[in-house]
Amino acid sequence: MKSYVVVEGSFDAKLIATLIKEFLPGQEVVVAEAGGKSSAVSLARSLLVTRHLPVLLAVDADTVDPQSVRENKQNLESLLGMVADPGLWRVVLFEPEIEVTLLSNLRFAETLFEAKLTREQKALIHYDPKRVLAELSREHWNLENGSSIVQRLADLDLKPLAEAPAIREILEFLTVTHQRSAA
Repeated sequence: MKSYVVVEGSFDAKLIATLIKEFLPGQEVVVAEAGGKSSAVSLARSLLVTRHLPVLLAVDADTVDPQSVRENKQNLESLLGMVADPGLWRVVLFEPEIEVTLLSNLRFAETLFEAKLTREQKALIHYDPKRVLAELSREHWNLENGSSIVQRLADLDLKPLAEAPAIREILEFLTVTHQRSAA
């Protein structure tokens, strides 16, 4: 059974598609880039109404405040819950942004960039990962385009990324929906 993962932007789509291909080979998953959070919510709702297939909405929380994250998730779940049965969808938030996926495992991040992260970068990972990723990309690869980072993952062991809470939740949802459809 086909499943959908709806994300905000191009970098998000490339990263999630790479991880799905690595960890769930053979599963039919469409990763859809919506062009922003509100567009992602709208697309997820439309897919649920028109396709009646599993949809996972994966967006940035844009905060690390637990209360705000909880409220944000509840609001998004409420919007999806208005149009489809809860067994058909899931909301996953990256706290604070999807870029934390590449940086939260320090050993992986330092392997990816072939450099030790500074004390300041380590401190900022959990509050402003997008800034840290952009800084490291400029310093070590002279890259301005975050999407090029995904290409650099090809030669690395991606298992540490599957340990990130949001990625683990995405993979679990897709695995369960695939198993349900196979049964």
